[in-house]
Amino acid sequence: MTRIVKVLLTGVLAAAWSAVALAQVPVATIDKDVHTGPAHSHHIDPDRVYVVGITRDFPPYEFVNDKGEPDGFGVDITRAVAGVLGMKVRFEPDVWSNTRKKLKEGKVDFVPGMLYSDARAQDFAFTIPYLHGDYNIFVRKGQKRIANTMDLHGHRGIVERSSLMHDMLTSLGLDGNVILADSEPDALRRLNRGEGDYALAPLLAGKKLIHDEHLFNTVALDEPFTEAHLCMAVVKSNAGLRDELNEGLATINASGEYAAIYERWFGITRPSRMTWMDVLSYARWAVLITMMLLLVVLAWSWSLKRRVDHHTTELKHKLEEHRRAEAALTESETRFRQMSEAAPTIIWLSNSTGELTYFNKCWRDFTGRPEEEHLGEGWARVMHPGDLQQITNLWLRVNREKTTFESECRLLRHDGQWRWILTIGSPRVAPDGSFIGFIGMCLDITDRKLNELRQQTFVRELDHRVKNNLTSVLALAEQTAQNTDSRDEFIHNFTQRVRAMSAAHDALYHHNWRGTSFHDLSRRVLEPYTNSHDTRLHASGPNVQVPARMAMPLALIVNELMTNCIKHGALSPRGGSVDLTWQCDGPRLSIQWKEATDEPVTAEHTDGYGLKLIEGLVRYELCGKVSFDLTPRGMCCVIDFDLLCCEKNVGGDVLSDELEARAATPQAMPTPTA
Repeated sequence: MTRIVKVLLTGVLAAAWSAVALAQVPVATIDKDVHTGPAHSHHIDPDRVYVVGITRDFPPYEFVNDKGEPDGFGVDITRAVAGVLGMKVRFEPDVWSNTRKKLKEGKVDFVPGMLYSDARAQDFAFTIPYLHGDYNIFVRKGQKRIANTMDLHGHRGIVERSSLMHDMLTSLGLDGNVILADSEPDALRRLNRGEGDYALAPLLAGKKLIHDEHLFNTVALDEPFTEAHLCMAVVKSNAGLRDELNEGLATINASGEYAAIYERWFGITRPSRMTWMDVLSYARWAVLITMMLLLVVLAWSWSLKRRVDHHTTELKHKLEEHRRAEAALTESETRFRQMSEAAPTIIWLSNSTGELTYFNKCWRDFTGRPEEEHLGEGWARVMHPGDLQQITNLWLRVNREKTTFESECRLLRHDGQWRWILTIGSPRVAPDGSFIGFIGMCLDITDRKLNELRQQTFVRELDHRVKNNLTSVLALAEQTAQNTDSRDEFIHNFTQRVRAMSAAHDALYHHNWRGTSFHDLSRRVLEPYTNSHDTRLHASGPNVQVPARMAMPLALIVNELMTNCIKHGALSPRGGSVDLTWQCDGPRLSIQWKEATDEPVTAEHTDGYGLKLIEGLVRYELCGKVSFDLTPRGMCCVIDFDLLCCEKNVGGDVLSDELEARAATPQAMPTPTA
């Protein structure tokens, strides 16, 4: 019973005070000190079409509607004024900075919606203000760094280019950290997307835009930034047109047409006016009901006091418990932040709606950007486009199911490299068991991914090389057997060729199977002969890298030249010396084997399976050319081939190349798994 009486009394008193407050709300109007007589258009040319500059995107004041026509409060005011002055007008929509420039250059006759300032009065003549309003500071929800005008320093603001707010920020010395937008609605849209820290816009138009376009991430601060006065403006030299426009404004105000236009555009945004008779009627009923309830109030007031005392005592105990819990929570949060900031890995938190609310120092070091840019859904900015959709779907699912998860994706590091990241997240619950978000960590697993890829590639390459080498050994055995007359000769020749293949394998092994230098390859092949012929054998040339595919045929070629030289040439008992030289011109490699004997050489020096083997290896394995020149003083062999051409025609050794390319390009790695 007492609660019902209390509610009724409170409602009656609130109704009475609301009625009084509503009755005192002023209706927007034109200043009363302006002449309100009929318009006398002494400066209006009835045959001329006056060009009116308006802003194309400033609803509900000036804008272009869905039909492509000028529309808005300022447009209707202009049409009404033009009607009473007998003026023909044509509207020219544009962005505000261009409209202001056109007015100053005389390309438009007047602008119906310009905010007055002393600085602008130096260039333009203004009519009486026909609308007053507040400009407020708009920020994103959860923005705690800006609470009033004094907090604007050091933050990025978004304002309309060449607007009054732009001028004011310039005068306050804040123009160095300003983002310029084409219109004030554009400024609010960009703020909602997270491009700046705050925006300056009209309170009324801003709230309407937030409602119409669902910019629910943007709110206005309660404290107005400044009060603005909307006027019509002409160039300074056209004061006569300004006076005519003043007459027109006064006329539509006196006729009630201004009020009708205002009601059409802004009537739903303000409460309707109440008369004093309505207020007295409400007040009379309020007094009667109050008198009736007064007796009841007196009856239960004494019991209320006792109940209040009891509840006050309970409230004190609860407040004390709340303070202790809050202090413990603050201490726990401080301890968590200290630990997470010192952690060597990325740690993050999200809320119950799936928005990221915290990243630790490791994340900021990884991305090289401030934490605020990646809160909410900003983390998607550093996500690889190929992984974004899959990770987004996973994030929606785990927030719906509230389960632990693991995922792999690629993130952009501050140095421009894509890195593979393993993300592990676990749900957080409040003491009452309710879900309050996720806590998780991110680990850089790029090196692990590359090691796995290298291992797979090495296994494939080993299988490939073992099969090729077995095939090559069998072919050498068969050809050597066909071109030898005795068992001992076969064993000797076959052993030498297998040893050359082994030397090629050693060279490739020491270069991780990614090719080798010709100098190292030839040194390993000739090493068994250098003990007895080291003073008669000379090798020189630049450091040339040859692909792994070419190492085996080159090793066999050098071995055959050396074997033939020992048997028939300069290193045979007849005496002499050998010069092995090579040159590289771009992709072409030229190798010269030149012998100088002490005794004349016969034709048998260039006959036999060894030299035929060299010709076959150069032609079919190296895709090059070979020439033998036998002189009385020894043989000269010249081998010339294109490294790149050989690689393309033969097929190349792509396994090691593939490993290096994929290791250098994380985008080529397998797609992420969740």
